[in-house]
Amino acid sequence: MQNLMNNTPRTDGEEMYALVKELFPIGRSLTGDGVRETLTRIGKMIPLVLHEVKTGSKVFDWTVPREWNIKGAYIEDERGNRILDYKNNNLHVVGYSVPVDTVVSFEELQEHLYSLPNQPEAIPYVTSYYEERWGFCMSHAAREKLSKGRYRVCIDSELKNGALTYGELIIPGTSKKEVFLSTYVCHPSMANNELSGPAVVTFLAKWLLEKPRKYTYRIIFIPETIGSSAQFPVVITGRAFPYLVTDGEYDAQLESRATLYFNKLPYRGGPERVLSVNL
Repeated sequence: MQNLMNNTPRTDGEEMYALVKELFPIGRSLTGDGVRETLTRIGKMIPLVLHEVKTGSKVFDWTVPREWNIKGAYIEDERGNRILDYKNNNLHVVGYSVPVDTVVSFEELQEHLYSLPNQPEAIPYVTSYYEERWGFCMSHAAREKLSKGRYRVCIDSELKNGALTYGELIIPGTSKKEVFLSTYVCHPSMANNELSGPAVVTFLAKWLLEKPRKYTYRIIFIPETIGSSAQFPVVITGRAFPYLVTDGEYDAQLESRATLYFNKLPYRGGPERVLSVNL
């Protein structure tokens, strides 16, 4: 792709930055259309296959929750001034908030607000996947400017039976031994804790597709926690490929624990161990 400034080919770094910039505004969560849109856009660059795990599916001791989608949300004061709007930043709504459209007092509103006093300009990222509630996130500086009165709160969201979606790419090599790479696609407008991983993995996959390979590479783009668990039984239990995990998190990641569990299972023909990395 050309660099519009000087008509020269863009570097891989510039291409990755462009992908991050494209994906940044999308409202992602554990499930929903934001994840599908993200995976679809990445799928234009690498041949991802999308999988869906239905609501209510049992995954270890987890249950896939209902699918969550949101169209918009805001808080207005008594004069109709919109003091917070989801359109301006999708971190403003607690992830998985139930729909609400009502008028509340200042005191009641405070019970549904989240901010960081020690980071007064930051908007926190808060979720509630397994407890039905609603809430808003805002900078602490903005929260301190709120005055007594009544406020209109509106969250246009939907919880329904649907699916958890993840993307998978298998790049075959001459060996059946697999290198396993995973990255998260569930956080909304976040960079270091979200889009840096998918961007790097996407371009790593593009590079691998162009090279001769000894190992087979299995690459997945998943929601964290429950998504990690949901992917393992679907992909690994039917295959004789347990993985040795070295992910830099001292085996604290759920993938690590799940992988180590599968590594202990008896496999016909014996285990083949390769590297698993979470980016």
